[in-house]
Formats: sequence, C-alpha cells, structure tokens
Amino acid sequence: MALIDDVKATLNIDFTDETLLNGLDLKIKSVQGYMKNAGVSDAVMLTDSAVMCISVGVQDLMGTESGALKFSAIFEDLLAQLR
Repeated sequence: MALIDDVKATLNIDFTDETLLNGLDLKIKSVQGYMKNAGVSDAVMLTDSAVMCISVGVQDLMGTESGALKFSAIFEDLLAQLR
C-alpha cells in the first residue's frame, strides 16, 4: 500500500478528489522532511510507527491556520521515539 493510502486509512479520509489528494501528498512530504531533519533515518521512515507519526503530523497540518503551525505533543513524542 502506498504511503498516501496508509495515511488516508489512519485518518479515516475517503476523498478521491485530485486537488485534495495533491494537498494531502504535500502535507505528507512536509512532515517527512521535518522528520528527516530531526534525525529519523530513511529505514525507520518505512516502519509502521513512522506511518503513524506521519499521519499525526499531517492531521496537525490540516488543523492549522497560516503561520500558526505547532505540532502536537503526541507528534513530538512519536518523533522522539523514532530517532
């Protein structure tokens, strides 16, 4: 299963609109970049635990206003466990 499908399943997202999927994909890539910059290895990025962390990070991005991003404590906890 592709990462975007895993994230959609984790977040109970069932839309298929290409514009929305493109936005979701950008959020996934943003979270992955944040995680890599925080020290998560490429091998760890492929684990189920990383998929959960990415999903939580995406959910955090979906609920923010422009310029007001702050990842949730659970995201930061999951991220710390992956380093």
